[in-house]
Amino acid sequence: MFRKARTGLRLLPLGIALVAGTYATPLWSKDSPDCSAGEHAAKHVSQVSKERFSVEVSGAGPDVILIPGLGTPRAVWNETVATFGGCYRLHSVQLRGFGDAAGINASGPVLQPFVDELAEYIAMIGKSSGKAPMVVGHSMGGLAGLKLAKARPELVSRLMMIDALPNFAALIPGLGAAEASTIERTAAQMRSIIAARYGKEPNPAEIKASVEGMSLNPTFGGTMMQWSQSADQRVVAQIVYEDLVADMRPELPSVSSPVLVLAAWHSGMPFTEMQVQGFFQRQFAGLPSYDVKTVAGSAHFIMLDQPEKFNSELAEFLAKR
Repeated sequence: MFRKARTGLRLLPLGIALVAGTYATPLWSKDSPDCSAGEHAAKHVSQVSKERFSVEVSGAGPDVILIPGLGTPRAVWNETVATFGGCYRLHSVQLRGFGDAAGINASGPVLQPFVDELAEYIAMIGKSSGKAPMVVGHSMGGLAGLKLAKARPELVSRLMMIDALPNFAALIPGLGAAEASTIERTAAQMRSIIAARYGKEPNPAEIKASVEGMSLNPTFGGTMMQWSQSADQRVVAQIVYEDLVADMRPELPSVSSPVLVLAAWHSGMPFTEMQVQGFFQRQFAGLPSYDVKTVAGSAHFIMLDQPEKFNSELAEFLAKR
């Protein structure tokens, strides 16, 4: 019933939604502390280079890890950094291959090694600050955050998952309830199709088809296509495979970190906001401590489609200790 092609949560074989934007000023100006980064954050920017990813660190305050979705560079968090950098130290992650050279990610498993290396980085942060950071992940980044919270609960104080699931195969009609072998076979086929595009001239029609519907904000259409063209298809292919074969639902009862899930919904979907809420609730039902909130008027990239709503939810999430 929950058709992947309309939910905004898509893992398409033609490509993955990629988006980056730059913002001069924060879009959020509700009744809240002024955490705008301004010159303060600009003076506190550093770069950290790891084998699987790089990090841009800016701002000052409690640590927050920002993990983009599949194929998305760290620039998707630009407005988040501009809005919250005055109150928090933000670690904007970028997986190699999504905005720079793929390096070691060009072959073999990617997602789990990335999570393992990210855990090492966060452990280092914890030693200097004495506190576990909060983690915010979009789509694939949300799944990475969930894996991290499961494996290393002492490293994640709280987790926000933006339009992400513990079982991405549920988004493909007929696959969610299939046996593991069927899911693996389908995921392997998708990996082969995507990886075969590496080194070939991008097809604009295919790229447009792959990113359409991922954001309701027309401003980002051209940028999404540009980033889609530059994404390393070998890395995209491997993570599509790993996303689809992962099913963390049986592991959810042992995740101790509180989790907030933001689910996208808009009137163009063939189901109601209440149905979307119910779907996500069922997916995360095994968690000991969680909340699911739908964000109306948004497709997959909630932080771009509804920045004020997103920033309000994020401000509340970050303020909790």
